[in-house]
This record gives sequence, C-alpha cells and structure tokens, in this order.
Amino acid sequence: MPHRDGYYREEDRCARCGTRWCRPELAEIDWSATWLLISALRQNKAIKQIFLDRRLHDHLREAARAAGVTKDEVQRLIPTIGTSTAVVLHADRHTRHMHVRFICDPSAIDCRD
Repeated sequence: MPHRDGYYREEDRCARCGTRWCRPELAEIDWSATWLLISALRQNKAIKQIFLDRRLHDHLREAARAAGVTKDEVQRLIPTIGTSTAVVLHADRHTRHMHVRFICDPSAIDCRD
C-alpha cells in the first residue's frame, strides 16, 4: 500500500511484518495514491482482481469518488456486497497490503487465470 509519506519506515525487524520495512498503519496509507495505482493497472488491462480487507473498502471508495469516479462506477468496482464482476474483493487480514491478481499474458503457458 502506498505510504502517505512516500516511503515505509525502516526498522531492524518490523514486529508486524517480519521484514526491514514496516507496512503502513491505517492512518499512514495514501488512499489517493492507492486508487491511482489501481486505476493505472485497470487502464492497462493488467488486473483481474484486487484483494483488500473489506474494513478498508470505504477509504478506497472515498478516494475513487474524490478522483471523479461516479457513485455507480464505484459501487460496481468496489461493491458493498461482493460480486463476480467486482475489481476489489474482500480478503481477511489484508489491512496493510493488497494482493493483485494479474491477467495472464497469452504467451505464459504455465499461468492460470
């Protein structure tokens, strides 16, 4: 998730993440940048779905609306109740990161959509 300050905090070992770089806390997430990232991936037709804990969906919806996305389009992309056509779906504990499912390139014979 993009960090509001532009970079992750460096620690010897982040207690939450187990890495040198701590993923952002909820208040540190740059929701505008997160929406712009998702928009760019969608525009390039690179993604099938994104998985993010539903407790964060309202933040993403607000960022999309602030970027000029219509209410109906936001509801289609980030629905309050999951549908098979949604781009953003719920995944438990995905509160400081999101998973992106990319569309397979036709030349990638071992890739599965």
